[in-house]
Amino acid sequence: MGLLERIRAARGTSTDVEQRFSIDSWISDYLIPSSFQYGGTTYPLGLNQTLAGNRAAEITPSLPGHMAAVAKCPPAFAAQMVRADVLSQARFTFRNPPWHPRTARRTFGNGDLGLLEHPWPNGTTGELISRMEWHSGLAGNAFVVRRPDRLRVLRPDWVAIIYGSQTEIDSPGHALDSVLVGYIYINGGLDNPHGYELPTPG
Repeated sequence: MGLLERIRAARGTSTDVEQRFSIDSWISDYLIPSSFQYGGTTYPLGLNQTLAGNRAAEITPSLPGHMAAVAKCPPAFAAQMVRADVLSQARFTFRNPPWHPRTARRTFGNGDLGLLEHPWPNGTTGELISRMEWHSGLAGNAFVVRRPDRLRVLRPDWVAIIYGSQTEIDSPGHALDSVLVGYIYINGGLDNPHGYELPTPG
């Protein structure tokens, strides 16, 4: 008597009629118990028990919504934090070209980098890059607008990218001849009809 026959006999299944099972059904029926008992209590087993019911939560399509979702996932939050911490150590410098006659590839800085070194009052290069990395990691983009004496990191979910096309007026973003026209910043979110502003340099 084979293994399946002995199992059928132990379970009281007739061996006269051949029953065919898929490998998944055989594993779930014979090798993986659906429950076990301990102390007179039956405990269910199986992967389906961890996903019982509809527990899927839709993420709010906003920067706070993405931040809340990442904060609830420690591995994702830790990875994003490490990326921001590492990139915040970068510094902006100029470098001479390799064909420079006397100081090839020498790095140096001057007053032209002042706005990147102090992007806003009491701000640093590391804070600028860290904010940009968090925005990019959470929303896919980082937008920075220049004002006369400072930089401003815009909320990416409050910025709209405008495309133009000569052939696809209704859907220019997917047209073959689409071109980037500019950006629009909507203070308060895309649903605010009174908050539109063109983030052009001041």
